[in-house]
Amino acid sequence: MSWRSKGLPLAILAIFLIQISSPMIQFPPVDLEQNQPSAAQTVGFSSGSGHDLEGDIINIDGKNWTVRGESILDYWSHEVQNQSNIDSIDMVLTDIGIGYACSTNSTEVYFHTLNLDGTFDTLVVQNLGGEKTDSCAIGVTSEDRVQIAYGVDDDDNESTASHVRLARLAEKNAVYLERTWHIRTIAENVYDSGSESLNLKFDNDSRTHIFFRQTGTHGLHHLSFNKAFWNNTLLDEGPIGSDIEIAIDDENMFHIVYTIQAESNLSESEVRLLRFNETSESRQVLSRGLSISEAIGMDLDSNNIEQIAYSSSNSSSNTISLLRSLAGKDTGRIDPTPLSIITYDDDSVEGEVLSGDLNGDGIDDLVYTDPEGNGTISIHYGSANGLGDLPDRMIVGSFSDSNLGFGMAVGDFNCDGFDDLASSEPGLGINNSGYISIRLGSSSGITTQPWWEMTGSQDDNLGWSMTSLGDVESDGCDDLAIVADKLIEENEAQPTLSKNGLVMVLKGNSTAMIAHSNITQTDSGTMFGRQVAAGGDLNGDGYLDMVVSNTGTTDSPTGYSSVEFFMGEETGINSTPVKVHSVLNQGKLYGFEMSIVGDIQGDGFDDLLISELFASTTPYQTGKVHIWFGNESGLVTYDESSTIKGPFANARLGYTISPAGDINEDGYSDFFLMMPSASKSGTVNLYLGSENGVRSDVQLFAQGSAGENVGLNLLTGMDLNGDGMGDLLYSSRDLDQGDNFAPVLTIMSERDWENVDFEFLNKVEEIDLHTPQRGSPSLLVELSDSSLMLLENTPDGVSSAGRWDHRYITDVDSAVMGITDSGKPTILAIRSIMGTPKLVTMNVEGNTGLDFSLDTGTGVGKEMGTAMDANGMQRIGHFSPDYSSIFYTNEGEYGYSTSLVRSSIDILYPIKVHVDASDKTRMVYVDDDDNMVRLATLDGTWTEDTVLNTTVGNDFDSIWTFGGDLIFAQVAISNNSTYLQLVEYDGTNSSVENVVKANTTALFELELVSGNLVLSVLDGEYLRVYERGLSGGNWTVAHERWMLYNNQNIGNELVMKGGHAVFDFNNSDQGVLHRASDGNWSIESIDIPDSVTPIDFLVDSDRWHITSTEDSTGSNNLVWTTGSFSDSTITTTTKFTSVVTEHMAGMDLVDGDLVIAYSQSSTSDFSVIRIVTDTDRDLIPDTHDDLPNVGNQWEDSDSDGFGDNSLGPQADACVSDLASQSTTDSVV
Repeated sequence: MSWRSKGLPLAILAIFLIQISSPMIQFPPVDLEQNQPSAAQTVGFSSGSGHDLEGDIINIDGKNWTVRGESILDYWSHEVQNQSNIDSIDMVLTDIGIGYACSTNSTEVYFHTLNLDGTFDTLVVQNLGGEKTDSCAIGVTSEDRVQIAYGVDDDDNESTASHVRLARLAEKNAVYLERTWHIRTIAENVYDSGSESLNLKFDNDSRTHIFFRQTGTHGLHHLSFNKAFWNNTLLDEGPIGSDIEIAIDDENMFHIVYTIQAESNLSESEVRLLRFNETSESRQVLSRGLSISEAIGMDLDSNNIEQIAYSSSNSSSNTISLLRSLAGKDTGRIDPTPLSIITYDDDSVEGEVLSGDLNGDGIDDLVYTDPEGNGTISIHYGSANGLGDLPDRMIVGSFSDSNLGFGMAVGDFNCDGFDDLASSEPGLGINNSGYISIRLGSSSGITTQPWWEMTGSQDDNLGWSMTSLGDVESDGCDDLAIVADKLIEENEAQPTLSKNGLVMVLKGNSTAMIAHSNITQTDSGTMFGRQVAAGGDLNGDGYLDMVVSNTGTTDSPTGYSSVEFFMGEETGINSTPVKVHSVLNQGKLYGFEMSIVGDIQGDGFDDLLISELFASTTPYQTGKVHIWFGNESGLVTYDESSTIKGPFANARLGYTISPAGDINEDGYSDFFLMMPSASKSGTVNLYLGSENGVRSDVQLFAQGSAGENVGLNLLTGMDLNGDGMGDLLYSSRDLDQGDNFAPVLTIMSERDWENVDFEFLNKVEEIDLHTPQRGSPSLLVELSDSSLMLLENTPDGVSSAGRWDHRYITDVDSAVMGITDSGKPTILAIRSIMGTPKLVTMNVEGNTGLDFSLDTGTGVGKEMGTAMDANGMQRIGHFSPDYSSIFYTNEGEYGYSTSLVRSSIDILYPIKVHVDASDKTRMVYVDDDDNMVRLATLDGTWTEDTVLNTTVGNDFDSIWTFGGDLIFAQVAISNNSTYLQLVEYDGTNSSVENVVKANTTALFELELVSGNLVLSVLDGEYLRVYERGLSGGNWTVAHERWMLYNNQNIGNELVMKGGHAVFDFNNSDQGVLHRASDGNWSIESIDIPDSVTPIDFLVDSDRWHITSTEDSTGSNNLVWTTGSFSDSTITTTTKFTSVVTEHMAGMDLVDGDLVIAYSQSSTSDFSVIRIVTDTDRDLIPDTHDDLPNVGNQWEDSDSDGFGDNSLGPQADACVSDLASQSTTDSVV
């Protein structure tokens, strides 16, 4: 369907910073930076992984793009090597991607080198003559010394014990004129022939270690060479499985994972972990079960902690269980599976949410309020099993308008070791006086009757909010701040200068609360006590401090803002502020939200975050969060460099702020910031602390769809199930409940280990697990049906834990994998090709995804069309359904400008944009009111021609000829039948030609190919391609394909671009038609993905691309599928879980890069993803990478071929000295 895809914008759709204020507005030009050529730029990081670039901004072609986190945007290739009848393989891969491998074919042993340039070298190790072999293992020392171990049988009986033989490669030197193998048998009749259990490893002293399953008893055998002779050790009597995984860390600690196989169907198998060195040994059973099978995988992360996978299989399931340590990891530290989900009263606005140990059992309890009407306080007591779905206790307000729980605080106010509950109940007061009370905690929970209560004076509104100050003076009793929303001093001349609000500080005591001080404002603001931040020590003196803001609300933002700092001391909170910060401009809402979030930079002083919701920003109302750093003087300071700004217009970053504790356990405090956005979707991001302050690699914690208001409540610092892991809560709204919504509290948990189960349809035969520098393991899985799967964890823009991508590669007999330091995989496999086992290599060319926001939150950018002018500049037509208007955006030398074409119109199909020979822009669109085809021309101003109003079909397409005519295809009624018509319009007159009878549901595409008009049609039971000369003549059927039956055009797809037409006849017949230079059409069979929305299709030389959407998770996620015509072995599919769209995602090529445009349903944003080459797969695009073939090296200051990153491979010992490298410069 050409209207869905042709010329769809990509580089296109660059509607930069369009902001709509009315449907009739004339858009001013928006000038951007001058286009610049792509060039390498400096990218700096604090760690050794290029994946730290995720979320950062890089410049390409003069525009700033945000780096996406997906690490799986690959182009796979598959190459058959000249080795046949192979029966076993092994491989090691260096950190930069050079592969060393061995293979056997019964009577021969081979050594292979997989070079970085893609070449494949083979060297014969030994021709065994009458002996036989069926397995090999290879190892490479840190000095690049190669050794290969292999089993040898004296005869062809695989049941007998085998010898273990070792071959050492001597490179050419003064002694050896050729590469020579030194071969010796090191153990006889010990190896279990056929088990393929050989493993060869080197310790840090380059001493050889060989592990295998011994014959007969199937024990775990270890051969080690001590430079003089071979030691022979039985590590486990067994019987062990055939799969053994070994790693030796940089402290010469051996890590071995293996299985103990059950000797009967009634006994359990085990997964065991053995660690040992010269002085110590430990053994651990990781899992037991009746269904545990032999396939296992293991590797060490950067902290030398095992990442382990094991398999289980029974009659009903086949599973891989991954045990992944998260120690030292920044991501994945929050379990993506909720601990609890609590839904409360329909259509109730969110109240207060707090936690504390109300019954003294050592497990925190959850308390939340619904202050409407009577008002309720709901309590869920924590337990080892977590929270119940329903409250364990509810306290209900006394009257129908009591509003119990309008304010609430939790703390131990009577000093007995139980947390207590303070609450306000405005309806019990008289004349807006306000009423507050405290109910005590006890071993049985919260008591019914108040322990202490207080009523305010008339119009005090006492209890407008309440905050526990903690134990300020370290007397064992928590103190309490209560805000009274009362008028203190009226200024009739300037109402915004009136004084309003009082903070009452009460000290805890064993018998009753004690009045400490009443504090009113020092400087200007509309509500003193808008926020009270407490619970932290800003000056490091051991006493807790308090900060009070004075500002307005989003409904009434007028007036000044100020923030006052009050220090704690041995007598309690000092009522005289040590510092007052005033904001000179009105209406900025400085202090709308505040929180003391802990020690962000690890200097021993707690730090404060203050939001400025309506700060002066570009774009408009992005929101700002200011970081105030504590210090010993108490004069808390900040500077503008310590300010976080929202990412887009109306984001309102900082609407909610919450401490997060130390999520990644690096010693620095972290925090959450929420931004509601114009659509009220709600996004909560996690910001990590560091020695240098807030880190730039922001992690998504939670995100909602329009109206869900995710994150209005945030709560951390609790443990609701007593497991020692911190729990975290965010609120949202379920829009499917109640008349409007129901509030939902979702509770997540921190974690130190990730335990993930992967399900498969077939039994798991082999697992190959490797962990790159960034710490997320990759698993290569071979199943019993020969399918080869690659499992990788990738950031997804939805959860900080990312998602696991399951990628089918191809079918194999056997396979091994290695990965580089940056996680780029190389696979060596045995595949049966024409019945012969062949050796094949599979490699990836990495890509990095870049995001660019074209428009945010307005819904502008629908029904797009684009064209390029003679200078390669973009001309874009786009439509706004909300404003019933068509807009035009054109690219200039220094940026883009946007103007209104016309208003008061709705359109049937996406706009078609053309550029004529005089460089004038032409737009074609069909009016939804009268089906009129209209032609708009820009010649100084816009003019509009009406052409025809006869189109009645579901599809439409047009082209512009070199002669200056408009030609379009449509379905229209002629002689009481519907025909596919070709309409030619010369600016004055139109001529109509009936091409063929067609249904209104027919799909068709119109193109000008090699001087001919080409019209492809999918209708009824036929796919036909018609051709005709541009100047006229008869239509000929250039290609016809019978679909075997008529499906009434249900579930069909047809897209044609550049002489390629992809078609899908409701999954029964699909592929790509291609017009060759001789005019003949041929077909390539490819699988077209099922899609909820129309697909788009694009061909770039030998590679093809399809965009689609799938809704397996309940949302229409964008899916990108790619493959090559020359090798149909591997087709890769990538789902973008952060992109949800109800429209087709269009594609185009921009400077050789694939660009995908999409409309985000949840936010009404319009954005593009640019796929740029990242050869080494370290997330650093090749345009910005000095060493594009070396993963995790991107800068080479002295251009000597060695990288500046000391934590990456092939590191330069002296980054400024071309002639000096250390041994770390060698390939490892």
